[in-house]
Amino acid sequence: GGEFVVNEPTTFYFRTNPRVAVAGGGAFVIVWQHNPLSVLAQRYDAAGMPQGGNFVISPFEAAGPVAQFTPHGRFVVAWTQGVGAGGSGDGSGRGIQARWFAADGSPGAPAFRVNTSTLGDQDIAALGSDGAGRVVRGWVSEHEKGQSVNNVFAQRHGLLEARALAVDTA
Repeated sequence: GGEFVVNEPTTFYFRTNPRVAVAGGGAFVIVWQHNPLSVLAQRYDAAGMPQGGNFVISPFEAAGPVAQFTPHGRFVVAWTQGVGAGGSGDGSGRGIQARWFAADGSPGAPAFRVNTSTLGDQDIAALGSDGAGRVVRGWVSEHEKGQSVNNVFAQRHGLLEARALAVDTA
């Protein structure tokens, strides 16, 4: 099919970092950074028709969003949450936040902090899921748990115990 504009309105601020997640049946969601530093999303059905309008994932100091569907049609969005202008970060600096949404786009529980340690900054969220609906979230952490600068960490959620995993400590 042809290209189409996702964001509304199409004037004023600029948009960056679009990411797409596709559900098993072909429905999809697009998330992006809407400057000044908020994260928005738009859902589409399998035929590419918009489902509702753009909706806000995080209104303050948010960047670098990613999304992932589970086999049951739910999806999760993760992003880097800043500390200025209403953003809460993680209490020490930037942190990784996430929020679940139902297949119809309705939000689940409020956003939650993904990273375990709050020392320094956590950036660059990543997501993946398996056929059972378990989700792995990854991020880059500065000085987490006494490690050297900028290691990669991950956390498993779902049917598995949620705990941080040091992925790259070399």
